[in-house]
Amino acid sequence: MVYDFREDDSGDQLADLHRPAVFCVKRSNAWMSYNFAVDAMNEFGRNGGFDTLVAMLKEPKITLKHLQHISDFLAKTVSLWHRQFATKFVPLICELMQSVLFGTHDKEAEILQGHFSHAELSQTLKNWGKVAGRYFPNEVRAKML
Repeated sequence: MVYDFREDDSGDQLADLHRPAVFCVKRSNAWMSYNFAVDAMNEFGRNGGFDTLVAMLKEPKITLKHLQHISDFLAKTVSLWHRQFATKFVPLICELMQSVLFGTHDKEAEILQGHFSHAELSQTLKNWGKVAGRYFPNEVRAKML
């Protein structure tokens, strides 16, 4: 299987799967691999930030604009995610993003009314693909998108 993720996470230490203490780790070639970014992301995770994003994606009133902002944040930070956290979080977040994009909410109405452009939708899908690439092989990811 071919994976799109290029970061070497083989050195990530594994711990308790149910409540990770480390959400992100410093990567040698990631643009955000400054200590403050990693520390901030770990603090964000410990304070329930990722759980809040999941709760937001489960919210029936979520709009495509919300999804765009969430997917942008996730795509920009995915390279820092600890392997153990990514293994648990990526399948869940991809399932929720898929549910929002293809669920019962009338996304076409948002696009037609000018609240969300096709370019924004394209960028959201690109972000989703980047997040999915952290866990899913290319063949599986292609079927998801």
